[in-house]
This record gives sequence, C-alpha cells and structure tokens, in this order.
Amino acid sequence: MRNFDQFGIPVFGLKPGLRRFEFEVDDDFFKSFESNPIQSGNYKIIIDFDKRDNEFLLQFDIKGTFESPCDRCLADIRVPSEINKLIWVLGVVGAPIGIGFGYLLTSYYSTRGINLVIFSKEGMEQFGMTNFIYPSVNPGDYLFLAMSVFITALLASLYPAYKAIKLNPVEAIRKM
Repeated sequence: MRNFDQFGIPVFGLKPGLRRFEFEVDDDFFKSFESNPIQSGNYKIIIDFDKRDNEFLLQFDIKGTFESPCDRCLADIRVPSEINKLIWVLGVVGAPIGIGFGYLLTSYYSTRGINLVIFSKEGMEQFGMTNFIYPSVNPGDYLFLAMSVFITALLASLYPAYKAIKLNPVEAIRKM
C-alpha cells in the first residue's frame, strides 16, 4: 500500500486565508487500490482552500485522463475527464434561462390557450370546463421561483462541499 501523506491538507495548522494545494496522481496511485476499475490514469488536482474563522470553502479542479477499453474495438483508449464548478454554473445560469422560457410560454399560451381536445373530447365538459385553458402566472411568482432555484442549487452544492471537507483528497478521488 502506498503512503498517502503527500495528499494531506493541514486543516488545523493553517491560519485564515486562501491557499492553493496541487497534487498529481498517476498509474501507481490507481493500482494501489484493490479491485479498482481504473488501473491507469493521470490527473492534476488543484484545491483552492479558503479557511475563514467559521467556515472552510473548497474549490476542486480535477483534470486528467484515465485508460478504459473502447466500446467498439475494445482497445485501450485515454478518456479525458474534468470535475469543477458544475453545480454552481447550473444554478446561476439555469434559473434565468428556465424562467425566461417559462415566461415566454406562459405569455404565448395565456392569449391562445392550450387545446385539451386531443386528450378527451367530452371529458372537460363533464367538469364544467371548456376545451381550452388559459394559464396565467403572477409576476411575483417568477421572483419566488428564481429564489427557490438559487437556494436549491446553493444547498445542493453545500452538502458535497461539507462531505469533501471531511475527506482527504485521496478518498475524494476514489469516490468519483
């Protein structure tokens, strides 16, 4: 078994501030784990560690390649992979795009209506409704939805960060 002390971060010995830790893993690293599906790979790991008085902020940037058999020819090929700020980007960019599309579709269908005849010709009339429905949304609901998406994305990114704080970098890579 290989000595993983080189991948440690001295959390308790650091004073508050931003630090950058860089690690490289190679074939020896992957081979040191029994029954690991990845036996060959090269990764550069950059961890920006921002220690504050009451919290830690970690930004992982993992880039590299691993060797895997090709699905078509079964030859070993190098597969590039990258892990970085995906959750934050989705929360910040996805909310305005989704709200914009929602607003456009609601505006369009609020004047033209949604025809429900294709689902049931008599079904809607049995409930005292017409075959068309006209959706409407309060403008305040858009702000509520935007804040809900932002808070959900923030919470979804905090839980993995909290788990990552408790792991050393070796275990974090192994759980990818």
